[in-house]
Amino acid sequence: MGLSRGMPGPRAGCGQGADETMIIHVEKLLDDDRLGEIDAILDGVPWIDGATGMRDDIKAVKRNRQADRTAAGDALTPADRLVMGAIGQSAPILNGTFPHRIMRPLYARYGEGAEYGLHTDNPFIGNPESIRADVSCTLFLNAPEDYEGGELVILAPGGEVKVKLPRGAAMVYPTGWHHRVEAVTRGERRVAVTWIQSRVASAERREILADANGVAHHLHQTAANSPAALTAQRVFNSLMRRWADGS
Repeated sequence: MGLSRGMPGPRAGCGQGADETMIIHVEKLLDDDRLGEIDAILDGVPWIDGATGMRDDIKAVKRNRQADRTAAGDALTPADRLVMGAIGQSAPILNGTFPHRIMRPLYARYGEGAEYGLHTDNPFIGNPESIRADVSCTLFLNAPEDYEGGELVILAPGGEVKVKLPRGAAMVYPTGWHHRVEAVTRGERRVAVTWIQSRVASAERREILADANGVAHHLHQTAANSPAALTAQRVFNSLMRRWADGS
C-alpha cells in the first residue's frame, strides 16, 4: 500500500507539479543496511509512553510508545546521524524544503490499538534547543505488511491523503497541516519522525521557489547556458535572497 487520496486537488498527493512541492514522497531515503543499523539501536533502548510530557490536548489523542532519549543517553546518536544525514542529502527534500536545521528524530512504535488522533504539531519543537517546525518528515522503519491499519492521514488542502509506505521510504509535508495516524489492528508500526526548519518560513513561497528551481534545473539540462536557462536561474536566486529569513 502506498498513497491514496480523497477529494482531488492541486496539492493533494504526490503527483507531478505543485503536488511535489507541498507533499514529497522519497521512495528510498535509507537503504536496508542503514535500516538494519537503526533496528539494532532501537531494539537496545528503553521505550516510554509517547504522551509523556505532551500538552493536554495531545495526551488525549496520542497512544503510542517512543524511544526514551533521557534513559538512552548517547545510544540514539548513531541512528540520529543516519536519519538526519539522509535527509540532508536527499535531492527531493533539499529542492522542496530548503532546510536550515533538522531536528533529532522521534522514534515511535504503534502496537495493536495504538493511534494518534487528529492534531497539528507545535510551531517550535525541541528541548533544550528548539527549531521552528516548518516541515514534517515521517520515515517508515518497517514494511507495510508487518501491520494492518496505522495509515498516516494528512488533511491537505485538496483532500485527505492516506500514506502507508515501504520500509525506508519517507513522506514530507507542511507541519501546519492537520494529520493523524489510524489505529493499528495487527502487528506493529515503527517510524522515525522529525521536523525541518526551512530557510523560507512560508509554505506558499517554498512552493513557488521549488517550482522556479525545477524550471531552472530543466532548462539547464535541456538548454544549458541559454538566455532562458540563465534567466530562470537568476529569478530563482533573486527570490531566494528576498524570501530567505536567514534565521
